[in-house]
Amino acid sequence: MNTPTKQKSNIRIARENETEVLKFIALLGWLSTQQIGNLVWTSSTPHVARNKAALCLRRLHAQRFVLPRTGYAGIKMYVLTRAGADFVNYETGVNIAHHGLDLSVGMHLRQSQVIDYLTIKAKEGFTPLGASALKRGVSGVKNLFWDEGRGLSAAYYNATTREVKGVLCPHTAAPSAVDLFEKILRQGNVDLIGSHYIIEAIQRQIRQMR
Repeated sequence: MNTPTKQKSNIRIARENETEVLKFIALLGWLSTQQIGNLVWTSSTPHVARNKAALCLRRLHAQRFVLPRTGYAGIKMYVLTRAGADFVNYETGVNIAHHGLDLSVGMHLRQSQVIDYLTIKAKEGFTPLGASALKRGVSGVKNLFWDEGRGLSAAYYNATTREVKGVLCPHTAAPSAVDLFEKILRQGNVDLIGSHYIIEAIQRQIRQMR
């Protein structure tokens, strides 16, 4: 039987986990149960992390802080409701959260690649920022990029060292898009990720431009 002190401790831990989940959804736009588990319960196995995330999301859904939506291939994704966004903004003291996002097929495929990459960076101690959060200028990070982050897929930064890097996950090598990519990559503080074939095509066109 749990003591009152133990019960309070469990309640506090649950609240902290819920807040972390909401913050990650706010920073990255929308996430699946497994992605949330990988980001929040980093010391657990993927299976255990997913189960913990599922329980947490169930509580948050009951509080009407998150809303499940069906993404590409029937995968359930979670977005913030207006109440969830308001809660995150109140907790952080910064207007970082936005409720709801479009879940197009192309967006889901690119987002999955970006989230997997940002999960690695989060485990290294960086704070990940999705494209929507970057556009809103979280912690002034967007001001460190060309044209205030336009065209970036994401970014990540270390609040202590102030190290910031952008992330570009291109979905096309069309000449009109490559012009923008070249301007972004010229800064030298952007990681280029995604399809090997698309990246090669972009780099080939950039070399021809010089």
